[in-house]
Amino acid sequence: HCGADCDAILRSLSTFGGVGRRMELKGISRGITVVDDYAHHPTEIQASLRAIGEAYEPQRLWVVFQPHQHSRTRLMMEDFAMSFGLADVTLVPDIYFVRDSEAEKQAVSSEDMVSEIRRAGGDARYLQTFDEIAEVLEAELRPGDCLVTMGAGSVYQVADQMLARLSRKAGTAGG
Repeated sequence: HCGADCDAILRSLSTFGGVGRRMELKGISRGITVVDDYAHHPTEIQASLRAIGEAYEPQRLWVVFQPHQHSRTRLMMEDFAMSFGLADVTLVPDIYFVRDSEAEKQAVSSEDMVSEIRRAGGDARYLQTFDEIAEVLEAELRPGDCLVTMGAGSVYQVADQMLARLSRKAGTAGG
């Protein structure tokens, strides 16, 4: 323990909330659990979805996955599609464009990923923007559901946006 006081170590560990963007509980509103995860590789996605499902036991597991890099998406398309087997619904916005060539960008799209997830037996939808995704989620999420935002890009914004929308909705539910 490198000379540290054991009681101090235990106190610190008891309040440690985990690492940001790694199965991070963003909040619970209106009975809907919202989690954010940095997973952007098929193996990480599968492991995170399994752990989130076990931890929260949702009635339905909704995933918003923003693919990161066109080249990775194209090369691992089948593995990505299979990794969403535990999700009840997967919503996919445009691929987060970084470091790829314009030719690589033209070679694959989020629509391709949605088609592959469906071919693997999953329920997947392409929605171009985070605002479109938030509209669908606001209309379709129910108490008992868990929403997970996943990816290395800016998809965490959907989790924040949904918590704000759900809180506003809860505030106006009685009025």
